[in-house]
Amino acid sequence: MARPYKPIPRLSEELRIRYLDLKAKIQEDIRIGTEAFKRAGEHLLMIRQERLYREEYSTFEAFCRDVFGHSKTYAKQPHHRGSKASTGQSAHGQSQWINR
Repeated sequence: MARPYKPIPRLSEELRIRYLDLKAKIQEDIRIGTEAFKRAGEHLLMIRQERLYREEYSTFEAFCRDVFGHSKTYAKQPHHRGSKASTGQSAHGQSQWINR
């Protein structure tokens, strides 16, 4: 059985402007956040690959736990996601690369 037609409520001009402004801000925040997330992951990968943590920590996992309060697995995720988005590499392949 068909549902009764519900008219789409129209926003006042003031609310429409507010909505469009907030929508644009959300899109910009997501763009900025995504870029920052990717950069953080790239920096984390450099620390891991070059073993720059060695002066203070015996392992990358110890570094991650102390600095971020999370394990190596959790700390790998920012680069893992950013790299997948930027290079199109598979999640599985990227994860293996980070674990080397």
